[in-house]
Amino acid sequence: MNATIEKLCWPILTIATDRANSNLIDLDFELDLLCAATYVNVISVVKRLVQKGYRPQRKQAFFDPPMTLAALTGNKHLQEYLQKMVIETRSSHNLKAEHSSSIIGAAMSGDRDVVKTALYPPSWSTINDTNFIEGPIVDRQTSAWRSLWKAQRYTGNLEMYKYLQGFFQRPQERPDQSVLMLHIRFGNFEIVKHILNTTVTFFSGARGDYGAKRQDMIDLIFEYGFDTNFLRLDRRQSKWLGDEMASMEAQTRNTLLVHKLFDLGASIYDVRTAITALEWAVSREDTVMVGGVLQALDTPKGALDDDIR
Repeated sequence: MNATIEKLCWPILTIATDRANSNLIDLDFELDLLCAATYVNVISVVKRLVQKGYRPQRKQAFFDPPMTLAALTGNKHLQEYLQKMVIETRSSHNLKAEHSSSIIGAAMSGDRDVVKTALYPPSWSTINDTNFIEGPIVDRQTSAWRSLWKAQRYTGNLEMYKYLQGFFQRPQERPDQSVLMLHIRFGNFEIVKHILNTTVTFFSGARGDYGAKRQDMIDLIFEYGFDTNFLRLDRRQSKWLGDEMASMEAQTRNTLLVHKLFDLGASIYDVRTAITALEWAVSREDTVMVGGVLQALDTPKGALDDDIR
């Protein structure tokens, strides 16, 4: 029982801890049970609830839709069953819309067969206008392209990333910058290295670190072209030691990166930024960081003293 409860914590963790949802949760026991049973593969419960009319593509307060959860757990047979029941129960008027989240879940599973089942549901193949992945190359303007693009963003598996990449047009366009940023932030080292190796110029002259928190990732982005000519830690060039609220959140997570920037000669020339950075370093009792901030200051003599006073 404890193992089951612990396992069920993972799919609901993000939604349940979102403060925006805390007062808006609409619980439905049997729908939640359908989602939970799908995730832990209790097929008898899944079939009983689906046959009672509960929709396998409906998103719940705590869970993604059952079709997505089946794909996420790599359960191909249950995935095919739920796809079939969507058709037999006529519980959806827009199968294209139902496709997207299950494709993303399948990509996150890392199982290519599960992805193929999500892309080409066997039970949908004879139904007009539902099998929207119509060939080996997907048009950028279609919902299929958007689904595959989202799936590529959220997989942490390099081989899956490459497989999904194969559906896009050739010559391959540069990855969207947000794709690179997301994989850097998630710490997907091999995927980031693959992107940088295959699109070298994409990162040339980049001025941001994009959320790298691990030392190996930080070293990698500097190796591949983080432009040290722009290491001025102020709100005009970098958010890491700026005055915006987002920067303060980032600072508390990324001491490694800020130290690295100082080691490479980063400077601070905005007085307000300098004060913010110094106050932050002092509040953390980080003596090394305090020294780095003081050495990095690039302000007129006495300006900082005047502002502090």
